[in-house]
Amino acid sequence: MASIKGKLFEFFVYRLLVSCGFKPVTPDGLLVYKGGPGLMVQGVGQPHNADVLLAPPIQTPFYYPTRLLVECKCYNKSIGLPQIRNALGLRDDINNFEIVTEEILKNRKSNRSSKPKFYDTKRYVYQVAVASIDGYKSTAYPFAKAHRIPLISFAQSALFADVRRAISELDDIAKDDEGFAQGIRAHLSYVML
Repeated sequence: MASIKGKLFEFFVYRLLVSCGFKPVTPDGLLVYKGGPGLMVQGVGQPHNADVLLAPPIQTPFYYPTRLLVECKCYNKSIGLPQIRNALGLRDDINNFEIVTEEILKNRKSNRSSKPKFYDTKRYVYQVAVASIDGYKSTAYPFAKAHRIPLISFAQSALFADVRRAISELDDIAKDDEGFAQGIRAHLSYVML
């Protein structure tokens, strides 16, 4: 029986950021689409599962629109350097993805026209953050800081102690009741998409 602890943590991070003004990203079926594990975001190498994907409440003018992808880590241990390196690779992969069609390539090839050619392509700049319910190892901080990867920790905060406890308790109940677990997964998938 699969643990629902991670999905509950993703939902909590999602709701927290939405309550701070972030906006849900609606799948367009191309750059962002619904897949087996949830929302998927296209990358150069492959599509990636987005635990939490939101747009900030205010966009920077005269710049590509930005999005925030949060990798949620609900482990029973602190997050280390490998997970932060993965976040950096994820950010690089999704930020370098661009749809290039055969039509665009042919038009570029015959650019003898004096008129400028504009291609209606959607492009976003993604920031990738890592949220951890159990904090981070000391090796994670300098690497994250050097590469501007926000770290969101719920480990030491008394404010979130009840949330951490509730997630663990619901996970324990779900381990004993598969119907309950399936209901929670279905509800969370519906609410977050």
